[in-house]
Amino acid sequence: MLIMNKEIAVTDRQIVLSIIIVNYNVKEYILNCIQSIQDKIDANRCPYEVIVSDNGSVDGSVEAIRERFPWVKVIENNANLGFGKANNIGAKQAKGEVLFFLNPDTLIVKGIEEMVEYILIHKEVGSLNPLMLDERNSLVVYGIRSYASIVNQLLSLLPFYVRLFMKIKRYVQVKYVNSGINFKVSTVSGFALMLRQTVFNKVNGFDEKLFLYEEDVDIGFTLQKKGYRTLVFTKAYVIHYGSRSSLHVPSAELIKIQTEALKTELKKQFYYSWWLRYILESVLLIKAIIDNYLKYLFYFARRRKNVNNIVQAKIATQRVKQLYRNLFI
Repeated sequence: MLIMNKEIAVTDRQIVLSIIIVNYNVKEYILNCIQSIQDKIDANRCPYEVIVSDNGSVDGSVEAIRERFPWVKVIENNANLGFGKANNIGAKQAKGEVLFFLNPDTLIVKGIEEMVEYILIHKEVGSLNPLMLDERNSLVVYGIRSYASIVNQLLSLLPFYVRLFMKIKRYVQVKYVNSGINFKVSTVSGFALMLRQTVFNKVNGFDEKLFLYEEDVDIGFTLQKKGYRTLVFTKAYVIHYGSRSSLHVPSAELIKIQTEALKTELKKQFYYSWWLRYILESVLLIKAIIDNYLKYLFYFARRRKNVNNIVQAKIATQRVKQLYRNLFI
């Protein structure tokens, strides 16, 4: 089998894995991401291609990618088309049997070849996520979207429930990791998401009505409805810095996009109960506002400054207001 070296890509006939990255003005991050792919994925074992779907970046990232990694295929969309649509455009040009949707603010650590082998063998598996590490190399716990379960939404209103729930989640997931056992997740994460191309086509790719946020959750719900398993592969690790592309978007616009995506996703996946889940999400945000102000007053009484609580309370307030506006649209 002919393998690519540091400069030359394999022929289309040999490609097994297509890595698709949506880029939007994150030059340094995407260059480091592609470098980590080149350094950490063994092309002898898993011939791959990298496709960058660029959403109109103006930071010189497209030129830098072409100069430093001439073997990478760059698609210039010339506008910000959103995460889902840009990924779909990249997937249409992919040659691999396996698709790996990777955020530009990630670094491959290890185990991607094993992920590919696993998903090719286990046809009952619809998607795989690697373990997620933060920038301090600490394991990030896979939680769930609260609206996935009305019961969980109601329980989240109880004091300390969320903290207890996440502690239990961490304990269980760390136990799986230490035992090398892959575990199921109810909501998948799009930071590093692997699917077979046939499965991706079967669910019609990412829903392009979701411009940003909820696209990964949506595709996970759709996979589960079709009987596929959505797993975390515990032998693979990827560092995720998180939300670097969205730093270029005003916070008010992000909140508007996020809340609109939530409503669209709820109406699609929970046709009869979406309004109840939507209202409960609003109530949970109101609870977060109250909690943050109480924490601020507690620290203030002890003459300790904690501006973060005020910031979080203001953000939650903006989200509640936007959720209310969206309800009548």
